[in-house]
Amino acid sequence: LTPAPGSAVRGKYRLRNSWPLPDPQALQQVIGPAATPLLADADQVCQGRVRLFGGAFVPLDLQPPWCDRHWTRAENVDQGGDIKFIWEPARFGWAFRLAEAAHLTGDAPYAASFWSHFTRFCEQNPPYFGPNWASAQEAGIRILALTFVSQVLPLREDQRDKLAIFIADHAR
Repeated sequence: LTPAPGSAVRGKYRLRNSWPLPDPQALQQVIGPAATPLLADADQVCQGRVRLFGGAFVPLDLQPPWCDRHWTRAENVDQGGDIKFIWEPARFGWAFRLAEAAHLTGDAPYAASFWSHFTRFCEQNPPYFGPNWASAQEAGIRILALTFVSQVLPLREDQRDKLAIFIADHAR
């Protein structure tokens, strides 16, 4: 029952900040030496590399096979391996690191990197097309990550609007 191409959720949606963020300097004191691996991971994401399942860094691949097919026609197609390797990068777990690093340091490249990867994901995974839309659980996991990012990253209003529509597409 999900819509055909071009008929994804439209309208004006707003993301509201739901919780206060800790002061970055106070957070730095609490985190202490743990900030070093967090920032190293975020730097790797900026370079297009992520850890899948806590393993070694691999290239961030956000373009699954069959992304030109409605999810109902893509869900049972042979993906060329275990679907978890397609779904894991699409869960946006890597986005938490970028948001944490951006808040901790105030450095703009982390937000820019998120936006670059997010835009690529949107282009390569249009709403309701491909295997990344075949599981409500996977969509829910993405909603959690994207909602966190929307609260933490310093995004422009047009970016927040696009992110809100994409979250609404997932919720639908």
